[in-house]
Amino acid sequence: MRTLFEVYFIFLLERVTNRTMKKRRPTIPFASWKLTIDLDRTKEIQGHKSTPAFECKCDLCMEWKLVHREVIPAKLLNQLARIGVDLNAPTDLYGSGAGLEDRTIRVVFHVVGKIISGPIGNSYDDQFEYDIFKYEEIRKNPPLIIRVLPEPKSNASAPTSMNRPIPGMLCIDMRLDYSAGKLENRK
Repeated sequence: MRTLFEVYFIFLLERVTNRTMKKRRPTIPFASWKLTIDLDRTKEIQGHKSTPAFECKCDLCMEWKLVHREVIPAKLLNQLARIGVDLNAPTDLYGSGAGLEDRTIRVVFHVVGKIISGPIGNSYDDQFEYDIFKYEEIRKNPPLIIRVLPEPKSNASAPTSMNRPIPGMLCIDMRLDYSAGKLENRK
């Protein structure tokens, strides 16, 4: 027979667990990873004013909003939507190319959750004393590579809360090329 304290403790534990799990989407396949995502907290950090790309009006950021559906494969677009990423509000975005030239860009997003399994996004090389960034190839031509890693290991600007890191944040770091002259939505 359980004591009143044990029954109450179990009740509280179940209540906290149920509340936390309602907010977290179960394991979601994302490229080569399996993630669990806190959708409520992820939604809160999308388009956060503490990020470099917040309300940016540069040519590349404005173009990104028009063309991301053309330059990212449909399967990856669906996976990004399932984990709560707002493609119109990257954390950071920069690259090269203007006018009708080819673009090479890096676009970064953040979500709140955990990596359950998948490739390690970076490692440290003791011999040369620098970080090695390990990307997974999504598409060979035009190139699209991606990595997912805990935000503290990413070296990327990230949303903050009162100038402090947000616990459990993951960085989604994509690098891709595309031909601006061939895009329908850019015209």
